[in-house]
Amino acid sequence: MIKKTAKISDEKGAALVIAILVMMVMMGFAALALSRATSETVINAGDAAASRTFSAAEAALEDSTREFATLIENKLVVTSTDVSTLANKPVPHFDDGKYVFTKLIEQVGKPKVVTQTKGQFQGLVSLRDEWQITVTAKEASSGAETQVRRRFFNDRIPIFQFGAFYQDDLEVNDPPLFIFNGRIHTNGNFFTNSLGNDIRYKSKITIAGELIRDRWKNGAALTTAEQSDNVWALNTTDTDTKIPKNNGSVTCGSGTGGILKDITGRNFPYPNCVTNSSWKTFKKNFEGNVVTNAKELKLPINRIGVPLVEMIRRGKNVGDKANINGSFADVTLETEDNGVVSKERFANKEGLRISLADSKDKLPQCADTDADNDGDSGDDDCGVRLDRPLPSSPSLGYQPKPLRNITYTTTAVNGNRLAVSGRQVWIKIELVKFNSDTEEPEVEDVTEDILSLGVTKPVITANSPAALQIKNYTTDADSRSIINLQQFAVEDDFIGSSSSSYIKNQTIGSKKYNFVVRKKSVKSTNQSDLKTCNNSDTFATNLNYCADDNLFAKPVGSSSAVSSDEIEHYKLASFDGGILDIAKNRVAIVPFPIQFQDTREGNRSNSTTNLASNKVFINGVMSMVDINVGNLRRFFNKEFDNNLPLDTAYAKKHNNQSLKSTDVPNNRGWVVYFSDRRGDANFDGRYNMEDVKPVGDDLID
Repeated sequence: MIKKTAKISDEKGAALVIAILVMMVMMGFAALALSRATSETVINAGDAAASRTFSAAEAALEDSTREFATLIENKLVVTSTDVSTLANKPVPHFDDGKYVFTKLIEQVGKPKVVTQTKGQFQGLVSLRDEWQITVTAKEASSGAETQVRRRFFNDRIPIFQFGAFYQDDLEVNDPPLFIFNGRIHTNGNFFTNSLGNDIRYKSKITIAGELIRDRWKNGAALTTAEQSDNVWALNTTDTDTKIPKNNGSVTCGSGTGGILKDITGRNFPYPNCVTNSSWKTFKKNFEGNVVTNAKELKLPINRIGVPLVEMIRRGKNVGDKANINGSFADVTLETEDNGVVSKERFANKEGLRISLADSKDKLPQCADTDADNDGDSGDDDCGVRLDRPLPSSPSLGYQPKPLRNITYTTTAVNGNRLAVSGRQVWIKIELVKFNSDTEEPEVEDVTEDILSLGVTKPVITANSPAALQIKNYTTDADSRSIINLQQFAVEDDFIGSSSSSYIKNQTIGSKKYNFVVRKKSVKSTNQSDLKTCNNSDTFATNLNYCADDNLFAKPVGSSSAVSSDEIEHYKLASFDGGILDIAKNRVAIVPFPIQFQDTREGNRSNSTTNLASNKVFINGVMSMVDINVGNLRRFFNKEFDNNLPLDTAYAKKHNNQSLKSTDVPNNRGWVVYFSDRRGDANFDGRYNMEDVKPVGDDLID
């Protein structure tokens, strides 16, 4: 019995151990489950925090990208200040302090010149910048961080790669043979029809609106003669392909309405047009070279409601005078260009800016006509007056400063012929760079420096020196001139073989040249021998000096013959053959302004205006300036760096260092901007009817 009781007691102890072991195992499982649940809770919380910070970072990235896109649309070239401001800008709708954002905006690598390979801009050259925006978002409560990054290109495509860029509708109305080689874009519609003459477009055409071939913009139907199929565009193999009159992107009928849209907002009463169902198939013939309903190209200047023409007009900065609301006035802080307009103007691009005007105060930064209060606006180091009196002479003009280290001759400006109707003639040449921080151009006057290279197209001695001999005038004279304001001869036969003492046509070699000349006899040595030249005088009868205050004369009071080093504008010459060869007489060849008569601006009609013979309206005389690109290239190639003068305002300002090609500001190249506002009566940058004054002194020989 005793043994049996002890056995039972031993069994009860084993059960307790087993129970404890089971409980320990169960507690382990419970602890493991609790630990796993806790870990999963932490992980889930981390995932949620990461998801929240990722969403916040992505929102900040999208906002920064949008803000950057807006910035480059308005400024094109962003500054470090712009980038810093954008990076520090708060993220909208995240101003409750729950997140901390860090934004890094940086340009990756250097800008590259690339050719667009696809899309609407295919074939155009762009200046490509690569940018990167990195955004880190940190959640304040959890400390969770997420970083996102985006890389993208900013392609800047110069507008002047287009042969024609229209903000409004483009109309080509029955021209003569018309071959246009440049690329065309219009933000409006394109109306083009032919009167039977070929119209051939030799580059890509992109149209934000529609291509209309069967109506005119005013709704007029095509005449029978205008119903020509002679309109062509290219395919990708450069093959001319017809656009027949019934194959535009729309077909139009009488009345108004339809699908044409007016981008200008003027609600123009367009003809009634509907979609041409065959255009979708027909346009494939051009293989992407004729695109309708293309993306509208909005330039930054247009986005703020400024006409595109302002891109090529002069700027308005403090120190200038301008047409302000119809009045000629000083530009103030309130009326000067804003940053977008200032940046977009070609007048403010890095390089050289050339301006001409009727008075000094109309030149850029020359609004004070007499800054040194000496009564002479010509000595104020702001441009050059081209029709001022020459030294010791009654003649007018400007003698360029001599070059250094070489023997070189330049011809003085014939100021008497350059100025008309009492107007002065001023020119200013400036170095221009643009300050992106102030959003204004910074300029330096280099007028005398550039003009020292010459102002005249060289006479033709280099081509045929035996036929035209110029005393003390070598084949190198005027040969470095970049800006040509005048010339000695005009090639062609438009004057004929008249023996007038004013203009002479002379055959030299196989070509005919027209010269403005004055007869000079080598036997004349006395001032009293001077005789005024008349239209009736011929070289056969007039053997004395001919003097004309409007062209040239000897120094006042001089009784001696013109010396070989005479600084005035005319040159002594002798021609071989022809009526000018009588007695081997020398003649004075007079440089004259580069001009032509535009009858659309000043039509000469005796029946309606009662003009005297040999007279034309001044407003029809268009003065030109010839930019010698070859010599400009020589200048930028440093050929003239050691020759420009040291006695100019620019050289004195720069410690007696002459102007060098490397002094010209550049931004991956140079822009040479030219503006001639001579004759612009109300100074608005347009030559229009307010400038027409066909009476009195507004007539010219």
